[in-house]
Amino acid sequence: MSHDLHYCEHCEGFVQTFCDIRQETYPVRGEDVVIEATVAICQDCNAPVHDEDLDEANLQKAYDLYRQSRGILSPGTIREIREQYGLSQRAFACLLGFGEVTIHRYETGAIPDKTHDAIIKHVARQSNMQAWLQDREDDLPDYLVDAVRENLEGTQTDAKRALLRLFDDNTGGSGHGYRPFSLERVAEVCCCFAERVPDLWQTKLLKLLWYADFLHYKNHAVSITGLKYVHLPFGPVPDNYDALLHLLKVGGYIVKQPKFQYDLEGEVIEAARSNLSGSWLDEAERATVRLVASRLASLTSRKLSERSHQESAWLETTDGECIPYSYADDLSLSGP
Repeated sequence: MSHDLHYCEHCEGFVQTFCDIRQETYPVRGEDVVIEATVAICQDCNAPVHDEDLDEANLQKAYDLYRQSRGILSPGTIREIREQYGLSQRAFACLLGFGEVTIHRYETGAIPDKTHDAIIKHVARQSNMQAWLQDREDDLPDYLVDAVRENLEGTQTDAKRALLRLFDDNTGGSGHGYRPFSLERVAEVCCCFAERVPDLWQTKLLKLLWYADFLHYKNHAVSITGLKYVHLPFGPVPDNYDALLHLLKVGGYIVKQPKFQYDLEGEVIEAARSNLSGSWLDEAERATVRLVASRLASLTSRKLSERSHQESAWLETTDGECIPYSYADDLSLSGP
């Protein structure tokens, strides 16, 4: 596989590279883990060169081997345990008594500490979850208790209502961009992006949603979807975004397809409009979505995240903090 224009320290310039498999050692939790790493190699001097995506994939491979050797839960297994209860990452963390972004870190590659790993394994059994919920009920928000209890009882319709309560405060106030939340509106925006943006990775979709809502608020003093957004380490995203994507998926609005690229594995979002009854957006809203897609579609997920990190909405807020729509005035993106 060929990669263009990597910087080679030995050649002191940008060079053509190729990929090779080489044995490398990575320190993980104070121990050396040896893996078969995919490395970018300079075609001129045959020296390894830095490639951020490959380096990250190799590090995750070392983490995976470390987890397997010690029976530590993988990111995918943690996600499956959380999703069986229909909870967002933040809600699951709250239920377990972890920090707000802890589950997000574990599901994106961080290795759980022993105590957290043991707790997550414990609540994977529904009987243990029932006991856990009973012990902590007085310390948890009512909506979270209801959501888990309804899920355990197998009442899917009620569980869906409990998830929807994460997004809808029935006011459509300033935190929602002065529009009541609408799952159908979110679904149509997501479908529009999926039809216009090749390889729509999840991270990219979340950023595009934010840009679309804030740009429309900038121009029209109202959001498109009624979503609230929060500051997370990888940029502005919808509050409880993982629960939102779950609702879109089980509602038949989107489809997640596995994709492999440069030894990286993930899921891209595809449109599934069959459950949308007509159009929920007006022409001005569709124009905003088209403009955002045309301006930002060419950026990779990483580049789009980096761009969002330069916005005052992210720079002037902290992890887990709600991002007020008033920051739309400072948005770098503009247009009719």
